[in-house]
Amino acid sequence: MPSEELILVHTGVNTDIALSCADELLTKKSASKLAVREDVQHIHISNSSVLHESYEFGEVLGQGSFGRVICVNDKTNKSWAMKIIPKTLIQSKISAIRQEIQILKVVRHPHIILLHKVLESYNRIYLVLEKCTGELGKLFRKTKLFSETDTKIIITQLANVVDYLHKNDIVHRDLKLENILLAPNPEDSNDPLYIKVTDFGLGIIRGGYHEMLHDRCGTLTYLSPEIITKSTYSHQCDVWAMGVIMYLLLYGRYPFYAPVEQKLIKLICEVDPEFSHPTASDAAIHLISKMLTKDTALRITAAEIKEHAWIVGSPLSARKHENVLEMMKMWRSDMMLPQGNDCDWVSGKLVGEQFKSEEIEKDTQSPIRPSLPQSKDVDRKRSLKLPIHNIEFDRMKGKKKQEPAVERTDIEKDNDEFTKGI
Repeated sequence: MPSEELILVHTGVNTDIALSCADELLTKKSASKLAVREDVQHIHISNSSVLHESYEFGEVLGQGSFGRVICVNDKTNKSWAMKIIPKTLIQSKISAIRQEIQILKVVRHPHIILLHKVLESYNRIYLVLEKCTGELGKLFRKTKLFSETDTKIIITQLANVVDYLHKNDIVHRDLKLENILLAPNPEDSNDPLYIKVTDFGLGIIRGGYHEMLHDRCGTLTYLSPEIITKSTYSHQCDVWAMGVIMYLLLYGRYPFYAPVEQKLIKLICEVDPEFSHPTASDAAIHLISKMLTKDTALRITAAEIKEHAWIVGSPLSARKHENVLEMMKMWRSDMMLPQGNDCDWVSGKLVGEQFKSEEIEKDTQSPIRPSLPQSKDVDRKRSLKLPIHNIEFDRMKGKKKQEPAVERTDIEKDNDEFTKGI
């Protein structure tokens, strides 16, 4: 009987690889800030054959560098998405999976993917997740442009998620369209835009060493300037990614793009996005500008986004006057003096105003920059050809780290062998 073979483990991620110091910090922080959900079981199994006694396996929902996602039905005929990860992955990817499990074990939010159960054998890790019905990225590619009304629905939900994460010291660090799924709305079956944020492999719980973040990771087109150029950054990198998502939905292209990586980095760090959408309201443009502010001290927070005029539906003029906190931020910016390479963004801009204005003028004449509205479709196609894979930078150099290559054939053979068994 399955009940005799399964051993329930409710804490930690018990694999054949020892926990690193970062994992131990994460576990301690999880216990102190958010309690581990008691309804998430971590079950160790002898082999994959035990799974067939509890689940009926169906179609393959997707496949990535981490493994396959298969639709399964439990004994009550409820559908789940089972993510199957072989332990033949390199250490950094196994650590990312372990980190994702730790975060999903403690979070509970209607717009965050639900982790139902973790099963683990000697060779594989199985994550049983709630099954969603679609992906925002695919819907975007099909729709091309979202209306401002639909964009507001998505950004409102996303702001609630990010605010919840940040209040619990969790930073996602990889928010993008591909990591936002669509699910049935339990209160409105006709709602097609009920989102679920997923993929917390790059997520982290701040605390101790991680109070200010150091790792260069994420997807380049969504990366904030401080991740690219500074030695440390904060949770505000998630707000920048939200700004990129909102701009992408409304304009159909990335706010910053170039075919060459170094050129793209220059645009992200030095150039403001263009707003040429004929139907975008002043309030929508104001919010995007606040989210894509290069100085993190002046960038709007997730909690403030929820109260923005565009979100709540009030006239922008009624909320134009800065509150005391915003006035203090502006005062801080005005009083900041340049301090070499580590100077504040605003101060750095003042120091190099002439140089940057000349560079920006050159960029404006370059065919790489977004063209005028009449060639918007061409711009969008070029913009969407940008790579969406995750990259990691060397500290202070802005160059990508070379991660040890893994023979995909081993993973594919491992997955194929498991699939044949199904």
